Amino acid sequence: MSDEPGHDRQISRATTLLADWGAARRFNVQGRVNVSRTDADYGYDEDWTYAEFQPDYQAFDNYLRNVSRESIELRWLSNEEGRIANSDWLLGLYYQNSQVDLLREYTYASVFNSQYDTASRALFTHITTALGDNLRLTSGLRIEHWASDYADSKNLAGDNDENLFGGKLAIEYTASKNALWYASITRGYKAGGFNGGDDLPSESLRNFDTEFQINYELGGKFIALSGSLRNRISAFYTDRKDLQLKSSSVIYSAAGNPSWIDYTDNAGAGISYGLEWELQLQFTESLNILGSFGWLETEITEHNQLRPAAFNLMGREGAHAPEYTYAVSAQYKPAERLNAQLEFEGRDAFFYSDSHNYRASDTHRINLRLRYQTGAYEVQVYANNVTDEDYGVRGFSGWDADPRSGDGFDEQSYQQLGAPRVLGLTVRLDF
Repeated sequence: MSDEPGHDRQISRATTLLADWGAARRFNVQGRVNVSRTDADYGYDEDWTYAEFQPDYQAFDNYLRNVSRESIELRWLSNEEGRIANSDWLLGLYYQNSQVDLLREYTYASVFNSQYDTASRALFTHITTALGDNLRLTSGLRIEHWASDYADSKNLAGDNDENLFGGKLAIEYTASKNALWYASITRGYKAGGFNGGDDLPSESLRNFDTEFQINYELGGKFIALSGSLRNRISAFYTDRKDLQLKSSSVIYSAAGNPSWIDYTDNAGAGISYGLEWELQLQFTESLNILGSFGWLETEITEHNQLRPAAFNLMGREGAHAPEYTYAVSAQYKPAERLNAQLEFEGRDAFFYSDSHNYRASDTHRINLRLRYQTGAYEVQVYANNVTDEDYGVRGFSGWDADPRSGDGFDEQSYQQLGAPRVLGLTVRLDF
């Protein structure tokens, strides 16, 4: 039994300001300002026990974080008079700034603090051009300057400063009033960064590069049965370069004591492809069927590791990428103010992380809803996970942290389960 129970506390404050005005005859202007502040306090009893049980090892680890974020976005959107050569256009500017201050207090180390600042400035545009009555071309471009800076109390410092480019090109063909086809190619990115800590396996791991991906998609939207059946289906293929993966290694101190080190590294390359299908069927006037289905294949095709003993993922699936997912629900409305819903949802097994091979098992759950609404009042009774299934949402595989196991470091797995059966009542009043 722990003599110093852990805690996870957070206070957040956020403000958003939205504006939309007709600034000129040919275009409108939209603006959005976000400001947020978060104070987080997370700590845990590292030894999991009390002093009498294990007097030689008593440790507590605590992390205090202060997070400040501000962002501004402005958009100029053409109206009917502002169209250029059969094209609707959008021009935007984006600014974002964040600062994360960390204070760590650990029993067997001096107080540690760090500061991580990021800034993003971007120009983006989106143009939709009519190529005919049934054909439309959409193009988009984003140019971003990304900068980050890191410094800590151990005199480690690093920065990243780069220009990033993303874009999209898509074409849509309206075959009839009940069928639309589209194809697109998109280039995206995830900015590079910096690994803190003075115990990395190699100083060459201090910085990691930007990840790029190109996504190809083909799909369509279809209406049948006099409008009672609506379908959306798509197929996609994604090519990823310089994947950013969570990696880990074991290092040993001069006294021979092992430590588990986590860091972000560029793996090399990877691919993913799959299908998505959504449908809505108005079976009768009072019965509506909804469904969504997904099939996904992923593979890390290259994993370049500097250390031969490090964990290698080449040929493995990506983390949190179940091969299939589904959700099917039936909504029945026996009376004007009464609505009942039965839902089935599930997913395949998947790997929890890119730093170990622990997997979540497949899961299948049932949810129920009964809602009554009159005027400004709404009452809802619900039951989630009706059959009380155990299913994992997070998992870790590493050393055995149970002191009763002795001094060994045998591999042990830990899993956080999702919510059990939950019965509830919600009452809402709109005024």
